[in-house]
Amino acid sequence: MFLLNFFDLLKGIKKEFEQISWPTQSELLSQTKKVIVALMIFIIMISLTDGFFQWLAQQIFIKRFQP
Repeated sequence: MFLLNFFDLLKGIKKEFEQISWPTQSELLSQTKKVIVALMIFIIMISLTDGFFQWLAQQIFIKRFQP
């Protein structure tokens, strides 16, 4: 009984894999480039935001605690 269910599961998996439309190499490269560009933009935005808040914190603490 268990083996029959297992083989049915494998048949179902095979059918699902046959229905997948895999991207072509050019589509894959295009999408990969888009992801890399988006990540670079995100990294730059995070770095600029971090730098701004670091500068702001330094301005606040230097003025408050400077003798």
